[in-house]
Amino acid sequence: MVMFKFLNAVRSHLSVKEIEHYRLGVMVNDSESLENFTEFAEEDEILYPPLEALRFAIMYSHLEYARFLLQSYGGAVLQKNLCCPLLLLAVRLNDEPMVILICQYSAKVSEKTGINYLNSQGCELMESGKTALHTAAELGFVGCTRILLQYGADSSFKDCEGLTPLNRALQKFKPSYNVFLCVLELIKCERQLSTDVLQKVQSLHDIHHAKYKCDQCHRIPTGQCPTPLIRLCRNSLLEHLGPRLSLSFPKLCLLLPSPVLRYINLECDD
Repeated sequence: MVMFKFLNAVRSHLSVKEIEHYRLGVMVNDSESLENFTEFAEEDEILYPPLEALRFAIMYSHLEYARFLLQSYGGAVLQKNLCCPLLLLAVRLNDEPMVILICQYSAKVSEKTGINYLNSQGCELMESGKTALHTAAELGFVGCTRILLQYGADSSFKDCEGLTPLNRALQKFKPSYNVFLCVLELIKCERQLSTDVLQKVQSLHDIHHAKYKCDQCHRIPTGQCPTPLIRLCRNSLLEHLGPRLSLSFPKLCLLLPSPVLRYINLECDD
């Protein structure tokens, strides 16, 4: 019964004091501070340790309770070696505020312990050694990908299959437009792209260019030979504009986004 009350309190986003009352089995008045709350609880009487409590806070997106647990136990809970690190769990739920919160506290933990929680890997069996950045890129969570990169997640980190987050995203069987956007974010961190990666990126652009109003043309790396992208833009134009190509060139330019104009030569015929 107490277990159910604790879970229900987290799920209902009750106050931190109410939730801690159920977790620790200690009644606290409103005037009392939470700082010394745990002193009254015996270790064997605690329903859930801080690590498990934080997991539930993340699962039910209780940001205030998660912040309290990280403030009180951050160094302990973020050093635990879990099958699925809590940061990776927050990414799987695509909870951007929670990801930001964990990233902020993981930075503080790294300063004190030297442990880089941002690059914590999931287990080999369930997570294939993926980091949170691997998962964000693979699932096409653009916001989480940007947040992780902003806080210093290592884009060159490899999972158990030897794949970086960029490789993992490009390996998707049916990549979505959001995966394509994640790829573009990860490309910013690459010093040099191999030929096969370059071809996959251009292929992704080819897939999504005609389906969406593309404002990403200028971000696609073309290497030494941008011909495929030029042809792509021209073919997309022919497909979508059709008879309007008979318009005068100045009027036609008004219909086109500037990235397309940068790559296309309407006067050539191929």
